[in-house]
Amino acid sequence: MVAIEPHYQFELIDRYLIVAENAKLPINIVVNKIELTNNIKKVKYDFSMYKNIGYSINYLSVKEQINIDNFKLKLDNKTNIFLGQSGVGKSSLINKLIPELNLRVNEISTKSKLGKHTTTNTTLYQIPSGGDLIDSPGIRKFQLDEFSNQEILNGFKEFNPFTNACKFRNCAHIFEPKCAIKSAVKLGDIHKKRYQSYITLVSS
Repeated sequence: MVAIEPHYQFELIDRYLIVAENAKLPINIVVNKIELTNNIKKVKYDFSMYKNIGYSINYLSVKEQINIDNFKLKLDNKTNIFLGQSGVGKSSLINKLIPELNLRVNEISTKSKLGKHTTTNTTLYQIPSGGDLIDSPGIRKFQLDEFSNQEILNGFKEFNPFTNACKFRNCAHIFEPKCAIKSAVKLGDIHKKRYQSYITLVSS
């Protein structure tokens, strides 16, 4: 779950996706607070690189109750976890989904534009219409220290069709010649931002 404010960060989103892909979890990307943008087309363009590789993108406004009912249908009869930075609106969304909880919410800091922690424990809630919902504490930093370069690569699912077409079996897809992934980036089959995110993560 991300938001217009605090503004979404693609590298952080990619870190979430790496964890979920390696755990083989189904993923929905939620973009909250769309009432704060005056250019929703730009926001949807930003997230098109995820939509084009098969991720479901949900544009919500908890405050204006936009698309909440449609999103709720996706949660029915499943166990769901909300993961995201402090301030993106997880607790506010849960209050809409399960009104009797009345979870405490905070506004983001006007100075730093960062969220303030309101959830301090991981808690399981039952959704009245069916299914469960796990609320996790807000995250400002999300490290992948325990992940190997191969596991990071596995998190970029659009790379999969090209990984066995490189000249070298141990290709790291960075400096090697005749790399199929680098060729796919040049041809537009892999988004440049996603490839740059991969480079940043394996090099950190």
